[in-house]
Amino acid sequence: MDYILLKASEHNVIITPFGGGTNVVGSLTNDNLRNKSAIRITINLREMSKLIAINGAEMTATFQSGILGPVLEKALNEKGYTLGHFPQSFEYSTLGGWIVTRSAGQASTMYGKIEDLVESLKVATPAGTIHTPNFTHDAVGINIMPLFFGSEGTLGIVTEATVKIKKIPRHKRWVCGLFPNFEAGADFFQEAIQNGVKPSVIRLSDANETALFSKLASEKSEEPTFFENLKKEAQKVVLKWKNLDHPCLMMMCLEQFGPNTASQAVFAKSLIEKYGGMVAPEIIGKKWEEGRFKTPYMRDTMMEHRIFVDTMETYVPWENVKEMHAILGKELAKSKAFNKEKGYFLAHISHVYASGACMYFTLFTPMQINREIEQWQELKNLIMNVFMENNGTISHHHGVGADHQKWYLKYSDPLSLEVLRAVKKQLDPKNILNPGKLYNV
Repeated sequence: MDYILLKASEHNVIITPFGGGTNVVGSLTNDNLRNKSAIRITINLREMSKLIAINGAEMTATFQSGILGPVLEKALNEKGYTLGHFPQSFEYSTLGGWIVTRSAGQASTMYGKIEDLVESLKVATPAGTIHTPNFTHDAVGINIMPLFFGSEGTLGIVTEATVKIKKIPRHKRWVCGLFPNFEAGADFFQEAIQNGVKPSVIRLSDANETALFSKLASEKSEEPTFFENLKKEAQKVVLKWKNLDHPCLMMMCLEQFGPNTASQAVFAKSLIEKYGGMVAPEIIGKKWEEGRFKTPYMRDTMMEHRIFVDTMETYVPWENVKEMHAILGKELAKSKAFNKEKGYFLAHISHVYASGACMYFTLFTPMQINREIEQWQELKNLIMNVFMENNGTISHHHGVGADHQKWYLKYSDPLSLEVLRAVKKQLDPKNILNPGKLYNV
């Protein structure tokens, strides 16, 4: 790989690293190149997919960077281990792609985001290969490994990574509940996390998303019997009695490695009632887990039927979570691009921390024929501006790419950008690695 990058640099050939191609923010586009006539080469890393070693004593494993999520996880599972990293794109994304986009898996509340799971990296650059130290808990000056997290192919090509692994959990316990509103569910999560509840997967859907998923689930079932219909009617009565006419569904998964998770489950269930909610059957979480990688396939079908679909996510401190949900809903209602009469706005919390949460938003609305790109740009601008004006970040796990670049540059510290440009110049003096991305404009 070093030789390829060295020769590409000598001949001013632009290099774009390619893993799974699942990125959704334009990280692979070359539309903004200054030199439109430059030779461009895409390096597909999918053949670099080997498990190099598992070290059970140190609880680490080393892989080549082009390995796909399911292949990586299967190799670990066969030895009794897991990485615990399951992004929505898990089936088709790669370890290297996770690293350079700062991926968050669905279980990252407990396992950590990808930058928390990497012990060391091997990175090829036009200036040579970098091997970062084999451990992260030392005091030997500055470890430059964090520079490559979120680098999106601009500083080098990650060729190998040593990651921290865990033994496969002995047991999973789901806690599910229904809350009268999104605000009560958010308050529940804040108190639970700050009092030591440590779930792997968490999810709080607003009323719209809960209703949609409930309808989709009921349509999948066979023709209901008389007793099933009777049961549904009884459920409606109970929900109304509990002030849950338009409930918000909460799910959390507690994974047991050593001490039993029962005490966390008991505490969480008591908090559900404290915030006006009702404990729901554990099977809801199990069913969600079974189908969690299927929802992205709906997007292409809906686009083919001229329905605009897009998703955006942000990290927000707890004090801004409820306001973010309410303000974004109000601003979308004013937008002609959204069309409040026919548009559908869904939200859920997908990752939580002691200080805040990741909020994930999905939009559905009819496409405006012959101005589809303009419609998308208007909605993107509206949503990103609401994020920034209400103490949110421009991304939690999708990255920057081309789509978020103008906000990244606007809100980044100027001196920090100059430091990063100096690093780029040292590692990639001819600017051949995915040029035009991040700060490199």
